[in-house]
Amino acid sequence: MKSRYRIARLLVKMCNTLEVSINEVRSGNRKQHLCDARKIICYILRGQGLTLEEIGKFLKRDHSTIGYNIREYHTMISINKNFECKAIEIKDLLKNENPAYT
Repeated sequence: MKSRYRIARLLVKMCNTLEVSINEVRSGNRKQHLCDARKIICYILRGQGLTLEEIGKFLKRDHSTIGYNIREYHTMISINKNFECKAIEIKDLLKNENPAYT
């Protein structure tokens, strides 16, 4: 597993960029902007090498929910331009992330 500190820091950066709090992302609230944020966060963390179970622990979700969010990410990216812009913004943010300092 990647450093818990590094993942927590990435989570904070992503939440700040998406203008949501970590508590909101971890909550059961199903408002669209929070669901979209969860999908993007799940996809990015999976790309960082975390397992579905590890992501689930950070977001207080079951691993199957994480898998569902990742599948939904692929659907949303192709049909929703606003969602795609948010995802690109997060990816650009992480491109500038220096792993040497994590």
